Amino acid sequence: MAERAVGYLKDIYKVPDEKIDFIHHGIPDVPFVDPNFHKDSFGVEGRIVLLTFGLLSPNKGIEYAIRALPSIVKRFPNVVYIVLGATHPHLLRAQGETYRLSLQTTAKEAGVGGNVIFHNRFVSLEELVKYISAADLYLTLT
Repeated sequence: MAERAVGYLKDIYKVPDEKIDFIHHGIPDVPFVDPNFHKDSFGVEGRIVLLTFGLLSPNKGIEYAIRALPSIVKRFPNVVYIVLGATHPHLLRAQGETYRLSLQTTAKEAGVGGNVIFHNRFVSLEELVKYISAADLYLTLT
């Protein structure tokens, strides 16, 4: 998305290159820690943890991950998908928690409600690092 924004600045708004600084988006660079070390902090010890974090909005595709979960759970019943983040403020103002509630409904209807954990909040960088460290697989959805 950030690279696309650079293109928009140049093509649409005619901003010269020298006025644009590209800052890579990513996760904190921390040493590897066995994911099991932090899992008990989140009540997911002994489980395979999938993680998505960030502001929730329909363009992230979280619903696709939830719809894929029944097939995954069939093969790996101890999987849990943690969806960490508050609803995007613009979406919250326009629609309230409709999107988050639809995700919860999708999980329940798919029979994986017990395999999805929603944490509706922002977390500090320190806590985010613990969530990332507890994850076996990080899902970046766009």
